[in-house]
Amino acid sequence: MGKRKLVLVFDNTMGIPHCDVDDGLALLYLLGREEIEILGLVACFGNSSTEQVYRNTEKLLEEIGRRDIPLFRGGERAGDYESEGAEALSFLAKKHEGELEILATGCLTDLCGASERKRDFFRSLSSLTIMGGITEELIFRKKRMEELNLSVDYEASLRTLCSFPEAAVLTGNQCRKVIFPLKEFQERLSSSELGRYILKKSLHWFIDNEEIYGIPGFINWDVTAAIYLARPELFFDHRVSCRLCGEDLKHGFLRRVSPGESGNAVLNLPEIREDGAFREAFYSGISASFSEKSVLD
Repeated sequence: MGKRKLVLVFDNTMGIPHCDVDDGLALLYLLGREEIEILGLVACFGNSSTEQVYRNTEKLLEEIGRRDIPLFRGGERAGDYESEGAEALSFLAKKHEGELEILATGCLTDLCGASERKRDFFRSLSSLTIMGGITEELIFRKKRMEELNLSVDYEASLRTLCSFPEAAVLTGNQCRKVIFPLKEFQERLSSSELGRYILKKSLHWFIDNEEIYGIPGFINWDVTAAIYLARPELFFDHRVSCRLCGEDLKHGFLRRVSPGESGNAVLNLPEIREDGAFREAFYSGISASFSEKSVLD
């Protein structure tokens, strides 16, 4: 049996001060999965501009010795469907008809761009896993957190979620249920060169989470979606009928249908089964990612 064929669409800012690190961690985790072949990466806007995400990902691939992975520029703004990333997605979907899987931990602009080129793009995918959306407000001790991935191009989100049947959507509400404490993170990662590399890139995010939101640790938002893709047995699946609209998605809100109401999308909203097993899956997956010599100091 051949390897699973995956494209990761992400807004990787790992290593940029005061920016998210979890897109980069999702990539590192997936590189440790022998059954998955990453056919390409699409750099999209969200955490930062497309160009900064692209340049930052170039640097990350150089540092980990994986410049062999194709990297494509996505659209630069909401509704920008004429991008290298959209072209690559449509090409790969055609080349690997019925086999291509997509993990989107950033905006969905480039998926819609691909569907402009290949009308049956969504039907030709094997799976679609998304990190984003909320089913209720994300309120932490110090302040409310705004949703980003679906709201940043809400029209593309609406189109995507209504086009692919039962997309797996790892919502912010589910991801927040597991917090990685700094002490545990340091203990599990500090003994290896790769682990120290990750700690160096991630420490500022622990500090920012505490100072801005009062979160006593780190929530692995995008890695949650990557682990679901690789280890679905660690989750409960919940297939839910939703009534989605642009006004709700401007805030990333996924509204379930009310009694007697018809929906326009069926989503799978997975739930983490047990936080200890989930955290262990992350640490063991990261440790399998690279040989020590592949990561620079």
